[in-house]
Amino acid sequence: MDPGLIAALRSLRTRQAAERLATGEAYDQSGYVACDELGSPLAPGWYSRQFGKLAVAAGVRRIPLHGARHTACSLT
Repeated sequence: MDPGLIAALRSLRTRQAAERLATGEAYDQSGYVACDELGSPLAPGWYSRQFGKLAVAAGVRRIPLHGARHTACSLT
């Protein structure tokens, strides 16, 4: 794995541990890497909304997240 990815995953694990301690018994021990502050898996629409916000912030045309997958494949 890329060292940057490893560092990001370690940072995420640290943040999730802090959230787990702060939340107590309400924390869902789902085991998912991508989860909200209560440990529940993120809804698929969350990724699309975040992608849209990033596109607007970057000043690029907004396309559906699935379309980005096709664009990435076309560019390689």
